[in-house]
Amino acid sequence: MTDNPYQPPQSELINQADSSEVPGFYVVSKKKMVILFLTTLGIYQVYWFYRNWRLRKQATGEKIWPLPRAIFCIFFVHSLFRAANDQRNLGPVQLPVWNYGPQATLIVILFIISNVLDRMSTQSIGSPLTDYLSLLLLLPIVACLASAQERINEACGDPLGESNSRFRVANYLWIVLGLLLWVSIGYGLIAPTE
Repeated sequence: MTDNPYQPPQSELINQADSSEVPGFYVVSKKKMVILFLTTLGIYQVYWFYRNWRLRKQATGEKIWPLPRAIFCIFFVHSLFRAANDQRNLGPVQLPVWNYGPQATLIVILFIISNVLDRMSTQSIGSPLTDYLSLLLLLPIVACLASAQERINEACGDPLGESNSRFRVANYLWIVLGLLLWVSIGYGLIAPTE
């Protein structure tokens, strides 16, 4: 007890979200991530961003909305990567430096180009070239996200993402739906137009 009668009572502050309970970010193996991303034509990225933001919110108690941040991910890629990099630097093991800024900027640029190509394709501008280019852009996008996933896995203490490397029933369902989407797109690209 203090001698100051006007001082508010002191209490021990307890963090509501213990960092040992919640990983802070979405851990997944790079192989699983790449397969889910490519088979779903990139739709998996919405889930990937959502899970990262949701776990970040649970771990830190930040007042963020994970779903809008996942849908409008181009506005939040830099902050997600910055937060993951900050967590990487907190660990007891010194990890290699992650220059996340240029990587996040590249992802934003690739997302914008992909969206422009998709819009052009839906308006039949430059088809089928815009269709092929849009599909081809999936490769550099997934390469950038897989590299970021490796850093996120390091930040969570699971560099290989072994805790989430097995495919589950929901994963197989998404893969089947994605493959059906690939088949329908392939048919649309090669089918004669009248």
